[in-house]
This record gives sequence, C-alpha cells and structure tokens, in this order.
Amino acid sequence: MSIRNYKIEAENYLSDKFAKLKSKTKSGESTCFFVPKLGAQESKYFILGLEHNFYSIDEEGYVKSSILPPPTKPGDKQRMITLYWHRQGKRYLYREGVCQLSTVTYLILNRGWNKDSIFLEPDISNYGDLAYAVDIIIKASQGKILVCCEVKKSKSELDKLIKHFKYCSNIGPHERKSCKYRQNHPKYEMCAKYEPMYFYVTAPDNEICYKLSYNNGRIFSEELWDLPHKNQISFQG
Repeated sequence: MSIRNYKIEAENYLSDKFAKLKSKTKSGESTCFFVPKLGAQESKYFILGLEHNFYSIDEEGYVKSSILPPPTKPGDKQRMITLYWHRQGKRYLYREGVCQLSTVTYLILNRGWNKDSIFLEPDISNYGDLAYAVDIIIKASQGKILVCCEVKKSKSELDKLIKHFKYCSNIGPHERKSCKYRQNHPKYEMCAKYEPMYFYVTAPDNEICYKLSYNNGRIFSEELWDLPHKNQISFQG
C-alpha cells in the first residue's frame, strides 16, 4: 500500500485552483507560491477536510462551509474567506487561510469536536467590537465559549502572538489604544471577556495550547503540549 503524499496533493489542488482563477481574470502571477511552505500535518488535514466535506472552495476561491458565518444577504454566496487575495493586479495565496481550514479539520478528526461546535471567523453580529478578535471559537451546547483559537501563517508570528498575549494577560484590564501590543490585544480582550478554558494557537505544523484561569481581568496560563481531546475536558454541555 502506497503512502499518500498529502503535501503534494495540497500543493497540486491549490495550484490548480489558482491557475483556473488566473485564467478567468487574466491577471496576476502565473505561479502559486507557498510562503511559507505547506507543512506535512497542515497539508494532511487540509485535504481531509475537503474529502469530509467540512468545507469546499468555489470557482472564485471563496470558502464555503457551515462553520463560517452565513451570507449577509439572502441568496448571496459566502465571501468571508478567499484563499486567493487580489492586490494591485496580482493574486496571492492567502497562506493563513489554508492553515485555518487545516486547523478546523484537526479539531474535528483529531481532537474530537463536533463540526457544529466550531465557528470560524466569529463575526460582528455575534461579537460586536470583538468580531474577528480570534479566528476560531469552540462552544459548548449551551453557548459558552470553551476554546479561543488563533491561527498564524508562521512559527515566528505564533511566537510573537504568545509574547503579546502573555504581556496583556499579566497587566490585566487595559484599553487597546494604550496597549504596547495593539495588534494582538483583541485576543486578550476576547479571553478576558468570555473566559474560555483554553487558548489554542496554531501555525503550519506548530501548535501551542494554554489552559486559562482568571482573576480580576488578569489571565493565568498553564502551557500544554496540545489542546486536550474533547473527551478529556470536563464541562457541562
């Protein structure tokens, strides 16, 4: 039995989508560049997510999935995430988006979460000023947020986020405008407000998880090797 090379499969799939999109628009680069390169585990779960119909990519590069917010207008298509950005006449692979989809599949197939419990790109209609503060949330059946998840395109971006999150967590309540790390401050605010049990951060073939506790707006984190399997987490719902 031959071993599947998911990395090649993912590269071919994304390159083929890119080429078809470019042929329609007649603009942009002729080659789909992967910067950074796809990871082995990232590629595996990206492909498995397609095969399990957790999501699909339409002819314009938009992601279609029940884990994303529905269209704002009846009959419109989902346009929350496109895997191919268009800037100054050129198209680029939205590298972080690939890892987001891979992470969703990993949470379902490896960590045991139900698809209906996972919400990608939590939006304004549900979270107001904290919309998109994190990339993914996992909810219990009664609606409580159990996990906040952020996805980064590289290990260096992951490390920077963790540094910023710990800084804000140690200070406690403070406004974004006065924060030393305003870019990543909303991650702290989201956790401080909704008090999830875990903060989970991923990048291609990298992940880190923190079990969180709270005291007057300060967040204390215990580092774990990975997000525990759903069956190992005690919660109601």
